[in-house]
Amino acid sequence: MAKGKWEFYCDFEKQNIFLEDVGANNCLKLLEKYGRGVLFQYRLSRNCRNTKPIASEIADIFKTGSRQVLDANLEGSPIRYLQYDGGGRGAGDISFGTIYKFKGMENSCIIIADIAGCLNRCNFEDLLYVGMSRARVGLVVLVNGEAMEKLEALKKHKFETYM
Repeated sequence: MAKGKWEFYCDFEKQNIFLEDVGANNCLKLLEKYGRGVLFQYRLSRNCRNTKPIASEIADIFKTGSRQVLDANLEGSPIRYLQYDGGGRGAGDISFGTIYKFKGMENSCIIIADIAGCLNRCNFEDLLYVGMSRARVGLVVLVNGEAMEKLEALKKHKFETYM
């Protein structure tokens, strides 16, 4: 990478969530100091990521960004805000919380996210069982490669144990 050519795209004004204590101007100074080549600044005049409803909502709330989108024919879904109480109960049938908080509860559809953070816990199987068994109709488990390998190993081990 030292001798290669690289490009760096960033928005230090509104998207500086990892170096927020450094500040936008200092981030640019760091790029100028350590970067080799030309630092070129360009302000986008068109939103290249979002649909019209999302771009408009961002512009309304933050008074920044462009309402012009890359694909004007891509309408997208309207924005929904779901209000919840402190216990993880939301609008309608939507609720959320940790697996621990859902013990003894259930819902039509359960989405389990970020099980990779629990992989090395001694009670990983118990946590996963409780989380998965809360679902009545639909279940989605978001996994990375390591978590998928562990799930496959669990399936294989349990299948061989019961045979």
